[in-house]
Amino acid sequence: MTTAQASIAPMAARRIAAPALVPANDRARERRRETILVVDDDDLVRKSVIAQMRSLGYSTLEASSPAEALKIVVGAEPFDLLFSDIVMPGPIDGMELAQQAREHRPDLKVMLTSGYPDLKTARSSEESYVQWRILKKPYRRSELQQALAEMLGAQDDERSRRAPACA
Repeated sequence: MTTAQASIAPMAARRIAAPALVPANDRARERRRETILVVDDDDLVRKSVIAQMRSLGYSTLEASSPAEALKIVVGAEPFDLLFSDIVMPGPIDGMELAQQAREHRPDLKVMLTSGYPDLKTARSSEESYVQWRILKKPYRRSELQQALAEMLGAQDDERSRRAPACA
């Protein structure tokens, strides 16, 4: 009977850092000054979207309902883009919110989002969908970044940021 003896040298312990959520590019934080009003009735979704937008270098305002968002829209707080869920409880949905927001701020940029495959709601007409940029859920951070860059890419003037004029 033959016996063999093996010797295993201990490996040096390596530290591996956990990945962190960082801006997609370092310049995003430096060059972004745009503010986005985020509207979603789901607190978890809204907070997640806000975290992603902030990691991309955007400032955010938030509202948990179209009614709350309209108070911000008619107020003096400047912002560059309305980013709203389409399907929300209450008397108005995201489509109607977008239309009413444009009445107060005609140059406001609007992006809507929804997780429903059929985006039509009982309250919005078929033609109302063609006038808005719609980002379908679920979307990746890179898709959100691209959509926001397309909407806000060139802020040549401050017209959309301005609060509504007092009559």
